[in-house]
Amino acid sequence: MVNNVDDKERLAPKFNGTLGSLADCYESDEDSAYQELKENSAEVYKAWLKMVRETVGLRNVSRIVAKDFRRWYRLWKERSTSRGTDGTRQAYGGIQIIRILLNFGSESGIKKCLELRMAMDNMKFRRNPPRNVVLTYAQVRAFLEEAWRLGEMFMALVQAIQFEFFLRQNDVIGQWRKIKPGYVAREGDVIIGEKY
Repeated sequence: MVNNVDDKERLAPKFNGTLGSLADCYESDEDSAYQELKENSAEVYKAWLKMVRETVGLRNVSRIVAKDFRRWYRLWKERSTSRGTDGTRQAYGGIQIIRILLNFGSESGIKKCLELRMAMDNMKFRRNPPRNVVLTYAQVRAFLEEAWRLGEMFMALVQAIQFEFFLRQNDVIGQWRKIKPGYVAREGDVIIGEKY
């Protein structure tokens, strides 16, 4: 509640009862967890939200039942297989974004969202198996030799450190992102480029 206005009243002009409008509220509401996402994660979420809007965005939240989620999963999987994949990643991502939207709706006081989110807790959806491919020493050595040949010593160093210490690339070089207006640097941030 902000300034004696509860979330239902504050979101009322944007939320017309549809899943698509709930997605709009999730993306634009200043109190939404979406605002805390890193830029690269926000881009991924945008793609999932777009898919939801295009396929089931006109569905009225009050008329959704839990078994609809299984049908949507199949729809998203089939939609993705037409693009050359088995569709599991796309379908599972759609289900995850529905969970996120229902959580947001629950936090905003929309009772049907809470009901649907609780129903989802007992539902299982197939997802891609975890990756089990790792770089071999021979691959890393070939990369290092090519980087040296090209004079890219920094790339060679980063790859060697990443491989030797079992680190992710972000752990070695950090994350690059655009700075939004009004950003306040945190401890450990390194700002490169124009003044912010």
